[in-house]
Amino acid sequence: MPWKLFLMTLCIVSCHSLSRKECQQIEWESLGYRNGHQGKTERPLQKLVSACEQNDVPIKKAEYLKGYQEGLASYCQRFNAFLAGK
Repeated sequence: MPWKLFLMTLCIVSCHSLSRKECQQIEWESLGYRNGHQGKTERPLQKLVSACEQNDVPIKKAEYLKGYQEGLASYCQRFNAFLAGK
């Protein structure tokens, strides 16, 4: 279920601004973990922050960063460096 919500969120963000309800449903730690695990920068967070601020929904940046650091630790492995360099 969290994957579906995450994918839906990404699709929505890329197409239009999020609604208040959509912002309230974001699982910030899971989102951060996935972004870190995929080696993404924190840039995707900025789109969500902007969209949710427009709806007066506070983001949970501490949760996002916690998940992001955990995901980044799993991404920053020797094998991934080899694949990225290849």
